Amino acid sequence: MKADGEWGEHFPMMTALFTYYDSYSYPPWPIEEEQISYIDRENGLAEVDLGGEGKTILHWRPVLEFVRDEASGYELADDVRDYVGEDKQKELLNAVLVCDKTSRKYRIQSRELYFYLKHNIAIPRESFHARHTRRMKQLMRCDVHSYNCDKCGKEVQTVYNKSVDGREVWCGECYQGVIM
Repeated sequence: MKADGEWGEHFPMMTALFTYYDSYSYPPWPIEEEQISYIDRENGLAEVDLGGEGKTILHWRPVLEFVRDEASGYELADDVRDYVGEDKQKELLNAVLVCDKTSRKYRIQSRELYFYLKHNIAIPRESFHARHTRRMKQLMRCDVHSYNCDKCGKEVQTVYNKSVDGREVWCGECYQGVIM
């Protein structure tokens, strides 16, 4: 692998069991549409620009068609207390809703509706996936700081904040030189 230049490269995308969009990596590090240039749009094969010359990866993204017309056109009530009656609950549970953010279709489950009613929480207008992505961005938020290596002076980007942590920051080469 080292002789062929494959060492350290990602496995071919076609060997993946699921797409990047379905992985745990996507919510904190989403790929934006501006980064994608499709090679074969029909099959979702694309090249993704990771920023910088030569920093691109091939990527497979399933082509998802989100059509509002196929949804039930159900309008959510603003107040969750409107769903106290059994008829309104059945109507909501059978409805196909459309996410305001992603246009992805979703449904409210009975246990979910019970939770919203019990805690007087409004019915979400975003799909589970949109809400999960938003939560992950809040949880996985990290600030990247630029410093100079304390050993050689080379510029380094790190998640450590020297002024708060008081740690020395070394570049990868200096660190590898010490531990190897």
